[in-house]
Amino acid sequence: MGYRSRLSVGLTAALGLAFAGTASAAVTVPKLDWKDCGDGVQCATARVPLDYGKPKGRELRLAVARRPAPDPSRRIGSVFLNPGGPGVSAVQAVRSFEAGGPTNQRFDIVGFDPRGVAGSRPAIQCLTDRQLDEQTAGIPPATGANLPAFLKIGERFAAGCRKRTPRYLLRHVTTADTARDMDLMRRAVGDSKLTYVGKSYGTEIGAEYASLFPGRVRAMVLDGGIDHRVWVRDPLDWARVYAAGSEAALGRFFAFCSATPDACPFAEGDPEASFEGVLAQLDKSPLPGGGTDPRPLDATLARAAALAAMYRPDAWPLLGAGLKNARDDANGALLRAIADGLAGRGPDGRYDNSLEANTVITANDAGRRSGRPGYARHLKRLMSVAPHFANLLMALDSSGRKLEPGFDAYRKPLRYPAGSPTILVVGATGDNATPYASTQALARQLGNARLLTREGDGHTSFGSSECIDNAVRAYLIEGTLPAAGATCARGT
Repeated sequence: MGYRSRLSVGLTAALGLAFAGTASAAVTVPKLDWKDCGDGVQCATARVPLDYGKPKGRELRLAVARRPAPDPSRRIGSVFLNPGGPGVSAVQAVRSFEAGGPTNQRFDIVGFDPRGVAGSRPAIQCLTDRQLDEQTAGIPPATGANLPAFLKIGERFAAGCRKRTPRYLLRHVTTADTARDMDLMRRAVGDSKLTYVGKSYGTEIGAEYASLFPGRVRAMVLDGGIDHRVWVRDPLDWARVYAAGSEAALGRFFAFCSATPDACPFAEGDPEASFEGVLAQLDKSPLPGGGTDPRPLDATLARAAALAAMYRPDAWPLLGAGLKNARDDANGALLRAIADGLAGRGPDGRYDNSLEANTVITANDAGRRSGRPGYARHLKRLMSVAPHFANLLMALDSSGRKLEPGFDAYRKPLRYPAGSPTILVVGATGDNATPYASTQALARQLGNARLLTREGDGHTSFGSSECIDNAVRAYLIEGTLPAAGATCARGT
């Protein structure tokens, strides 16, 4: 690949941090030629520098969308969205946002697909659809003896990235670059300061923006917080946080099944034992595919379906039905469909690039890599903290093993001064993907932040809790923060 030496990478990163706060003044602000793209949404393409250290060099094309406020006379400005991932499309988030709702009444709703993601070009691409099918099924059990097989998954993934993703892009998809892109987007839509709602990984984008451009924040909501110190230290550290949170959520799913057996018809007495029985059955005899989907349903896909359902408690009855279908009717269609939602696989068998972008961006942000001994330790820890998901997660985590850190990543402590507008950080006590302790850590690291808590399960809170929605809107529209220590009770 001809990558730069380690010394050169370090110098480039240092220079990147030195100019990070002022670089956007030296670059050309994108001109957004908005065109109608259906359902009341307008779309455009923004050209941004590949490398902010060379603002007149090669450009990237970012897909941008906005849902205009219906009454310009009441419009405050724009709210930028990022739904997380990394690798989830913000353009699609704009399309899904409530048209004409309380937030849209006062703001244009704006989002752009981060560099390398979804509709932005060029896009990260590492594996073919067939290879992704192979990587998301048939994963060996989580045992020390299978470590070489997991490491081989990572080697194939990295080789595919180098083959299919343009060399100039691969290490210029850091979160700090996306934060710089967002500052250009802010200027492109004519806002003097940024109003932003970031969910999940979108909180890392927002936190880095606030650290790079603290004087340019109007209001910022970070929902389902990433612990920045863990995120930039080592991808495996963050992977363990996610694994433990997901296993804890699965335990609450089993408790839900015990309390509401009608919603979990697969369970006979002990929901956990019944769940493990279905997995053992699928390990022994995967269910054949059917119709237009020839993939068999094996235990790996069933685990992926369970992992996907942990993001939303309203999906728990659906998971229960899918497990019953697989066990009693030899029908794996529902579990396959749930699992495909997590992997970004469409009904036509095509994948979006969210899995690949997730791995590359996560690897780019981290400051170091683990060698084989580190992965051996990681496998043991996964077996301890997430026994039901360990093999699936180990396969995903190994994919970043041979990818190198990105240029110009922001790995310093977060710094957000008291003189800037206070950031609203939102966390749920039962969040599987960004556990509550991670959100608490983000609020502490920012310092000038107010933590709002939702009691309950599910990943992120804005849009799924009336209490949270009201507090977020009051903050975005009027600048009113909830009281210190405020909590939204379960179900409110």
